[in-house]
Amino acid sequence: MLERYSLGGNIMGSPVLGRGSQPDADVWVFAVDAITNDLVYKRARADATNWDTEWGVVEGELTSDVAATSHQAWGIEVFVRGAQRANGEKTVDHATYTFATGRWVQWYYFDGSVTSAPELADHLDGRMTVTTCGTDRNYIRYDRQPDGTWTGWHPVGS
Repeated sequence: MLERYSLGGNIMGSPVLGRGSQPDADVWVFAVDAITNDLVYKRARADATNWDTEWGVVEGELTSDVAATSHQAWGIEVFVRGAQRANGEKTVDHATYTFATGRWVQWYYFDGSVTSAPELADHLDGRMTVTTCGTDRNYIRYDRQPDGTWTGWHPVGS
């Protein structure tokens, strides 16, 4: 029988697990802090023991559940809907934790307003697809090619 283990914290929405792509990679849990709206995370060794005692924080103004992936051996990427920008848009925000430096790369956001949390799909050929709902209530996607370049938003199915 599995035991429950509380990681503490005051989170909004559902937490999500992430893991490095190496067999001995650490296990990560990501969420949005319910008070500050920052990204928070904890990690444990590969065997899911010895969790961090404190939540790590990546400041941001986030408004949805987190989607996370270890797309490359070099880091973990997280995506979340951000707060309303000066132009009125709520965008998909993206940050990367780089294993080599042990640091988070500054938030980057995709132009265009969205109304839902992002979802991710990694493809065997190295592409990644970020899917969400646009303001017209249709699903849209943003793709990263194997060479690391990103496309703009386009309707799902095109």
